[in-house]
Amino acid sequence: MCGSTSNIISDLPDTIFEKILVLMPIRDAVRTSVLSKKWRFNWINIPVLAFDDTSLVDPYPTFFRQLLPPDQLSIKNRLLATIYHVLLLHRGPILKFSLSISVLKSCSEIDALISILSNHGIQELTLQIRKGDPHELPQSLFSCQQLTYLNLHSCVFKRPTTFKGFPWLVCLELREVIITADLFETFVSSCPLLEQLMFESSSRFDFKGIDAPNLKVLSLMGIFKSIRVKNAPKVAHFSIHSKASVGVVEGGGGIFDLAGLLDGLPVLRSLHMDGPYLMSMVEEVCLGQVGRRLPTLWHLNILELSDVRLGKRVVWMILKLIGHSPKLHKVIIKPIITGDKNEASVLKFCEATLVSSKWHLNYLRKVEMRLVSGTKIELHFMKLLLAKSRVLESMVVKPNPAKVSDGGLSILKEYHNFSVCHPRQKSRTEIQMNEKQFLLFATSNDSENLLPAFQEAAKGFKAKILNIPPIPDHATECLQAQDFSDFSLNQLQEVEIRHFSGAEPEMFFVKILLAHSAILKKKVIWHEQDMSDKKGFAMVKELTRFPRASSDTELVVDANVPTG
Repeated sequence: MCGSTSNIISDLPDTIFEKILVLMPIRDAVRTSVLSKKWRFNWINIPVLAFDDTSLVDPYPTFFRQLLPPDQLSIKNRLLATIYHVLLLHRGPILKFSLSISVLKSCSEIDALISILSNHGIQELTLQIRKGDPHELPQSLFSCQQLTYLNLHSCVFKRPTTFKGFPWLVCLELREVIITADLFETFVSSCPLLEQLMFESSSRFDFKGIDAPNLKVLSLMGIFKSIRVKNAPKVAHFSIHSKASVGVVEGGGGIFDLAGLLDGLPVLRSLHMDGPYLMSMVEEVCLGQVGRRLPTLWHLNILELSDVRLGKRVVWMILKLIGHSPKLHKVIIKPIITGDKNEASVLKFCEATLVSSKWHLNYLRKVEMRLVSGTKIELHFMKLLLAKSRVLESMVVKPNPAKVSDGGLSILKEYHNFSVCHPRQKSRTEIQMNEKQFLLFATSNDSENLLPAFQEAAKGFKAKILNIPPIPDHATECLQAQDFSDFSLNQLQEVEIRHFSGAEPEMFFVKILLAHSAILKKKVIWHEQDMSDKKGFAMVKELTRFPRASSDTELVVDANVPTG
């Protein structure tokens, strides 16, 4: 049997061999040479070579041990000896090469490696220097005219005068690369097929103009003096983040016109911005520092704002952005706690906006709030979005486990109390709530209070539960002792539970929901993937026997837990 299996493997086509070896760390790919005569030289033809910390656990080939004991070589030389050994034996083209080793510093041997690669048809190159001084790129890099992907970290970029650009480059990632603003502008414009550009720098940088007619994805991280777009009509995804919590444009000496930048991206579909740059836009638009009005983002579908301090002007700016995006469907916000200093002004603004007829978010369908701490500002802001979003379908709230001890049940209760706290909005809000789902990502083990709190919160709207935490064993007695004769979930239409283990308290919880949800249409249970077939079958058998208040309820049990 073993011999038969061995023959099957040995008879595989060379293309299959190559695909298998490419998926292995280079260390393991080289080791396959001892499996059989046919495998002995298979690895020398693989077109992908990646050297990183995981692929070089013992970065010193036996070939060199005979010449010089490893303890007589530095770590750097042992690493380079391994790489040279692989390149020495390699045959054929090297289409993809990656060098990203945490202990490797800048050295002249790297230039020799790049020179070798330039003669092997390299198309994708990653060079990441993580220790010591940045590495000055050799001129041989600029002769790699077939490059489609270039990823550089901690390098010094000096373009030869004869360099005319990379005609096939599609993706460019530069992190902590030393390059002048003029050279960067010229370099980008000399890559006519460039579609993805990622730039990250800890030094203040000046984007004088981005000229990339085919650019689709633009990602910036750093502190910028200014950012201008000359020609980028196809950018659909734009993200900008700072490396400092405040002062992203202070002392730059230029005009930082973020609103003007957005005006130069006519087909933008997704925008991701962090708090400091959002505050910069507030200064531009709200305070009129550059005399700029916020443009209409006609094609924007997704707006993501991270590390946002929900002050009065920031809330105003968020509403303004949503209002200026007629096709916006989803907003993702990760707030950070601001303290109580500005709380009164923010709450007053939210209350005034609630009763105002000026603000209406007519297209927003999905809202996701991440790492919510349950502060008054956050709750009022969520209520404001709920009240002003006429077609909102779902609001996802992910509590901050470090700040919220009850898994978010108090947030869920506060959401339900919205109609009580705002009588002017009561009738319309209740109607809207009946058209929405509220997704609660529970994060604690306070499951004993889950049913009562959920019953109260689910009175006025459809609900969908996600990620119910494991219910502790001692909760079974507590649940069994409760009187559920008056317990009803008359609006509940869909329930989803993830990471279900089938433990007794979890089964009892499901039994109660099925028995008291009169219009429940669907209940989805994602059980743990490592559950045995025997246990899974027994669990499904018991679940199907539970009485249901609605004969139309569909029960789905699966192991493939979705992401998101």
